[in-house]
Amino acid sequence: MLTNTIDPASHFNRATPIKSIHSLTVRHLGSLVPVFVVLAKYGLNVEEMENVLLEGREASIARIQVRGNVANIQDIISEEILALGENKVLDVAFLS
Repeated sequence: MLTNTIDPASHFNRATPIKSIHSLTVRHLGSLVPVFVVLAKYGLNVEEMENVLLEGREASIARIQVRGNVANIQDIISEEILALGENKVLDVAFLS
């Protein structure tokens, strides 16, 4: 019997989350290039990403899962992303 529902678990081999992954949330207008430039500079690997377009289609929120050592450098990374993003990156936050 066919149904209109899809069980994602039966169609994808999604990896199990690991503890060394950190969540980064970026509110932005347009390109995420500044984010990826800074993450690469610090050797952080993007594991997963979701970009949600907000009402009005002018701003978005990107939820980025990164792997690497961010201990003691979260504020530095956030400041560098904001500076490089000029007025296009509105907010950056690491979530626990």
